[in-house]
Amino acid sequence: MMIDVEGDRLAFFTSPASRKGRNLDADDRIATSVTDRENLTRSALVRGRVVARVDGDAGWAIVDRTFAKYTGGPCPRGEAREAFLVEPTHVVVPTFG
Repeated sequence: MMIDVEGDRLAFFTSPASRKGRNLDADDRIATSVTDRENLTRSALVRGRVVARVDGDAGWAIVDRTFAKYTGGPCPRGEAREAFLVEPTHVVVPTFG
């Protein structure tokens, strides 16, 4: 899952019709881990709730920005995409070594 930061919230995207999108319709809680690509021993475990779904041009702006961080270019069009903003409720930063 491609993740970015939007203000003080996490942002990710998916198709509203995907299993992930449908699961979020039923339960807005998420849990994910984020790893620093420059230092693979540095990571964070985040739990939170989806507090906003962003579609239309504003949603695509978040999708393209997030996609570009991972691929260098905008997300291909064709399938509907929605951005989800997550308010973290619990963050753990493990230490190694």
